[in-house]
Amino acid sequence: MTAPARHCPGFLRLNEAPSWPTLSAVAFALEHCHEPLVGHPADESEYDQARHQIALDALEAGAIEADLVADRVTLDPRARAIVGLDEAGVTVVEMVEYLVHPDDRERVTDLALGALAGERGGRWRVTWRFAHPDDHIVWLRLDGQVIFAGPWGLPARVVAVLVDVTDAHEAERELRRAQDRLETRVHERTAELLWANAQLRSEAQERRRAEAAQHQLLRQLATVEENERRRIARDLHDQTGQLLVGLSLALRRVALDAELSPRLRGQLDGAQRIVDELGRQVHGLAVRLRPTVLDDLGLSIALQQLVTDWSMQVGVVADLQVTGLDVGRLPAEVETVLYRVVQEALTNVARHAQARQVSVVVHRHEGHATAVVEDDGRGFDPALVGHDRLGLAGMRERVALAGGQLDVEATGLGTTIIARLPTETPRRHPGDAH
Repeated sequence: MTAPARHCPGFLRLNEAPSWPTLSAVAFALEHCHEPLVGHPADESEYDQARHQIALDALEAGAIEADLVADRVTLDPRARAIVGLDEAGVTVVEMVEYLVHPDDRERVTDLALGALAGERGGRWRVTWRFAHPDDHIVWLRLDGQVIFAGPWGLPARVVAVLVDVTDAHEAERELRRAQDRLETRVHERTAELLWANAQLRSEAQERRRAEAAQHQLLRQLATVEENERRRIARDLHDQTGQLLVGLSLALRRVALDAELSPRLRGQLDGAQRIVDELGRQVHGLAVRLRPTVLDDLGLSIALQQLVTDWSMQVGVVADLQVTGLDVGRLPAEVETVLYRVVQEALTNVARHAQARQVSVVVHRHEGHATAVVEDDGRGFDPALVGHDRLGLAGMRERVALAGGQLDVEATGLGTTIIARLPTETPRRHPGDAH
């Protein structure tokens, strides 16, 4: 069998630069090849033709057949109506120049030549623009199949379906435009949200800085208050207390004078009692302001003195349990806060609880110090009794400033106040303690 290169040189030029006139070269090669064409499908029966026509009608499509040997393109009536063509048959080149927009010809040519070369089994689908004679652009889609024939399987015919897809194309373009608008809006909204989020973060940071500054200021004020209490307490003890002691000793020396009349001696004894009571009250006031034993000997001994004195004064049994404080002193701020909590809680018990027994427990464990004051009094309902009335707001704020938390449990069987503070540097702000 003779090779096609010797008999069909025109077909070999299919692999050159693509152009629609190459289809004419294919037709020329087929026309001048001496081997007969084989493989033409048999004539369709009337049943097959009817079935194919129904399918075309359903798709609103037209049929196109290109005889590459005769260089003739035939369109059925629907295809001619789609493209506004009166003639039933034209050459391949004429059809291409008529149907395909110049800007789309290179792309359409590449796909057609690939199919003629056997790519994808000779099938191809392509969409392009068509300048309709009525002066408007129509988008066409062609689904084609190359029919190969002859001993070398050369392309002989092309059968295709032509559909006007302008509406679908415009709908797709509108969909893409809508998607673009949506993406643009999403980007804009995202940018707005990012800006708003950045503003919120900035405001949150500013608020945290303000809260930290306020927290530090309140701690400083609490420290100043305690220092002032300490100064006043020492002044009362060292100055006022000493003056009262001197006055008491002077009264006692006067009382030793045997020449005093009974009336004067009675007045002197009354004055002595007043001075002694005044000394006790000044001492008690100094202790309440700032017990020197807290600074000098630590929290454990200061609490023992506080609980003992309170129990004797109010006549309520009170017991104290202290654990974990023998390993070293707590930070001064923590000692002060725990002492004040116990002191205020005992004051509340004396004023409101009508208790018969009070238990005070202070322990240190795993970086925290906890004070628990529990009584068996009548309790109260926190929802009905303002915390400020019982001094709870002040206790809570004092504990929070030290980085701790205050909890209150009150029932009809008594009240329990629990203060828990870190023994290291406080890390929380007052708002975090609630």
